[in-house]
Amino acid sequence: MAQITYANKVKLNDDPNIPDINKVTDDDMNEIKSIVNGNDNDFQNTLPTTLYSDSTGTNGNVTLSDDSSNYSHFEIFFKKDDYQSSNKVGSGYASLIAHYTNVQSNTTYIDFKNVLISGTTITVLSYQEWYNNWGTTGVTAGNTNGIYITKVLGYK
Repeated sequence: MAQITYANKVKLNDDPNIPDINKVTDDDMNEIKSIVNGNDNDFQNTLPTTLYSDSTGTNGNVTLSDDSSNYSHFEIFFKKDDYQSSNKVGSGYASLIAHYTNVQSNTTYIDFKNVLISGTTITVLSYQEWYNNWGTTGVTAGNTNGIYITKVLGYK
């Protein structure tokens, strides 16, 4: 969307014989310009900035292309095997959770990854995997770092 760039209009003629309802005044044109340009600014601020992108992903720390303090919130895309998801999060601490089922092995998995978004880095704080094979009791916990971050978008 483009902004209106003409210089603000000034009143040139004030003919009292023409009713106000039939006039387009300098104030009218300047109001239109202000509203359209304000909407354009609002729209531009809602578009995300790609701060990290790698289709393979990483299960380690992520280096962002810009400082996280320039953004109000983030969308982190991640995957675990064939399962893909995303979380919208604020700055600071975030939890990524992948819940999926492998029907070939009759196993349900829940993977967790806790991260800290600060400066130009997303730092991995902890991770764990819980799984249960169908028909058995109990849940097995493992120290598996299986969530891979593939993309990070920043929103202003």
